Amino acid sequence: MRKISTIVCMMALLLSISGGLVSGGKDVAVLNSNGVVANTSLPLELNTTGIYVKIGDTKKELKVLPDMLSKTKTANIKRIELKNIEQEPVYEVKALREGRVLGLFPVSMDIEMRVNANNGETELTKKPWWSVLCSGGA
Repeated sequence: MRKISTIVCMMALLLSISGGLVSGGKDVAVLNSNGVVANTSLPLELNTTGIYVKIGDTKKELKVLPDMLSKTKTANIKRIELKNIEQEPVYEVKALREGRVLGLFPVSMDIEMRVNANNGETELTKKPWWSVLCSGGA
């Protein structure tokens, strides 16, 4: 079993990358940015200029780190995974959002978002069909 661990302190940002093998035999890296964790099976490279993910034959810089997602999204994040979608690094975020159906009944709904790891834009949001009846963050 291969184990990698790197800790870097840049511009008041505590970032650690660790990895190893999981039970499926698949390499998994854990990107921990100020306590917010993202998992990925993509190869990561850390150097003095930034963090890069290898997608195909190219390296793409991660300009948005996992802790930046938690500051911009209005939901309780349950899991973040960095994936390759259409040759771009994308965070797949699973979260829990609170709201009220018809403004009366409190509910919690599971949502899924795809956030571009280069610019932080939300590319896709999946919510339950009944979320249109909700207010308060739905």
